Amino acid sequence: MRAVSPEVVEIVVADPLRRGGPRASPCAGSVTWSRGRPIRQVFFCGGEVVIEVVGPLEPDPDVGAEPARFFGLAITVEDLDATAHLLDGHMGSVKEAVQAGRRIATLRNTGLGISTAVAFMSRDPGRRV
Repeated sequence: MRAVSPEVVEIVVADPLRRGGPRASPCAGSVTWSRGRPIRQVFFCGGEVVIEVVGPLEPDPDVGAEPARFFGLAITVEDLDATAHLLDGHMGSVKEAVQAGRRIATLRNTGLGISTAVAFMSRDPGRRV
């Protein structure tokens, strides 16, 4: 398995748009979805790494006092199928990613001593590197 680069660092916060605080401009817009409750994902570019900030659709005063927390990491690999084979039994199924032309598989970290969510992704076909 040859990792090309870390792709996404995911951080969970009470207010992903940081109303009333320091601001940065999202590089890839935002996405909203629901898995029981509305969620907003906002993407910020930091060179080759994308910072994904996740939180409720509207600021949540009940979690507003909680600090931001590191949630997960997505790593771009040269050969996702080879990575899945190498980590056989510890990977979920390889499936189409949200990003067009890419595939993703998550690490089943139970029993590995890893509490952070980890995903492996195929290369972005639009990137040269």
